[in-house]
Amino acid sequence: MQMLYSLNAVRLMLLIALSFLVPSAAYAAVDLDEGWEYRWGDSPLTEEGVPEWTLGQAPWQWNAISFPSNPPGRNGQEHVWYRITLPEGEWQEPVLYIYSVDLIVQVWLDGENIYQYGRFDDQGRGRFEGWPWHAIPLPEEFAGTPIYFRIFSDYTDIGLWGEVSIMEQPALTLFIVKNSLEALVISGFSA
Repeated sequence: MQMLYSLNAVRLMLLIALSFLVPSAAYAAVDLDEGWEYRWGDSPLTEEGVPEWTLGQAPWQWNAISFPSNPPGRNGQEHVWYRITLPEGEWQEPVLYIYSVDLIVQVWLDGENIYQYGRFDDQGRGRFEGWPWHAIPLPEEFAGTPIYFRIFSDYTDIGLWGEVSIMEQPALTLFIVKNSLEALVISGFSA
């Protein structure tokens, strides 16, 4: 029993040491924490199946919000759209990182659905698929382009949660590994 305890203690110390070796500077990210707007309801579609709201029409119907989560005046709404104009930057392999979404989401950029998590039926509804983090690849020329998020939720919360940022794919991988190591270390101490 003593030997098993010592072996686990050595493993735990190794994980702690490894977590400090991953450089924090590699996680440089641009947080998307300003310029968000929202709109309640669901967009009608064009004949090509593109949501009309992604075409920049009726800008007065969008409302400013500090973060894309739980806008005021929900009143039973199950659909919300968010948008933000993507910032300038020098990127090699850009990804949009989102910590979590309540509940399912489509992401639209330049009239294209570039990401979907969950299934939307013909009413724009869907079932809960879980709360994973999301890494959405972005095209090279995304700067200055609005990106749109179509969200359905019949849950008490609606929208994005936690961090929303743009970073390089390798930096995101290191970020996830480091956070996983930290979670393992905390689990080890708790056990």
